[in-house]
Amino acid sequence: MSIGTRLKEARKRLKLKQEDFAERCGVVLKTQSRFERDEFTPSGEYLLALDALGIDASYILTGRPSLADETEQALIEAFRRADESTQTQLAALLGIKAPAAISADKAPGAINHAARIKVGVQTSGKVKIKKLRV
Repeated sequence: MSIGTRLKEARKRLKLKQEDFAERCGVVLKTQSRFERDEFTPSGEYLLALDALGIDASYILTGRPSLADETEQALIEAFRRADESTQTQLAALLGIKAPAAISADKAPGAINHAARIKVGVQTSGKVKIKKLRV
């Protein structure tokens, strides 16, 4: 399914005519029509307007919904904070493959400032090992 098709479905779910939908999203009717026919790709401003209407812009662009509600987000955050044993038990309960530990300090983009890392520095053919606080 294309971006245009998903846009058209979203508009129809809101029971809006193209002209009314276009106005609410800050574009003219001709532009809205071209979006729905996949002749143009929506701009960032347009996607923000969709969000203001309660439409999942991520779904419109990719066909995959973003996190839909606070409950799902809370579950993910709780899972990331859980220790590896708890994560493994939850994965087994849900029938999914147990992940490598993805606790809050190991989540993508997270920095654990308390971690101690050994860094090797090559000097004169010998290797010195130093402890470095990150």
